Amino acid sequence: MFSKLISTILALGTSVFTNIQGVDAAFTNGLIEQRGQRVVISSELTNCWTEEFDRILQSGQIVKITYRLELFTENGLLPESAISITHEIRYSALDETYTVHQSETDQNITSSELTHAKLFMSQLKQVDFLGVADMVNDKTYYLQTSAHLNRIMLPGMSEELNLMAYWKSIRPTFRSEPFKKADFSL
Repeated sequence: MFSKLISTILALGTSVFTNIQGVDAAFTNGLIEQRGQRVVISSELTNCWTEEFDRILQSGQIVKITYRLELFTENGLLPESAISITHEIRYSALDETYTVHQSETDQNITSSELTHAKLFMSQLKQVDFLGVADMVNDKTYYLQTSAHLNRIMLPGMSEELNLMAYWKSIRPTFRSEPFKKADFSL
C-alpha cells in the first residue's frame, strides 16, 4: 500500500514537470557606461518567473542563473572578451529567508521576501566588464548578454529537472547597439 502511494506521487510529480508552460524570458535594454577607466554593464531579466517556478525556489534546492557577457567586434564571429557570472538562490525553511549569491561581487544577499530575492537574481548592476584602454581605437564593438538556468534534482524525482523548460528552452539574449572606444573618455 505504502509503495503504491509513493509510486503514484512520483508519477504525478514527473507528469507535472513534463507539461511545463514556459515563459518568454528577455533582457531589458542593457546599459553600457563608464565608471572610472572601466566599462560597466547593467541589465535585467524580465518575464522569467512563474508560480510553479516560485514553488521550486521555495524547495530549498540551489537554483542558478548563469549570465554570459561577450564583447564582439562588428564583424567578428568569436568574442574578443567574455565573462560568466552566476546568481544562486537558496531558500532556508528554518530561517524563512532566501539567500542570493552574486558571483560578480562575491556577495550574499538575504531577504525574507521572494519578490526581492528574485530581483537580486535577475539584475546585473554595473558589472565591471573591461578597461576602456583595452579597446582598439578604430574598432566597432557590441556586447551580447545571455542567460541560462541549471538542472536540479527535486526530492521524489528520478531525473534531473531542466529548468530551461521554464524559459521554453530558449536562452534569453540581448545585443547592444554598436559602440567605439571614442564613446568613452580616457
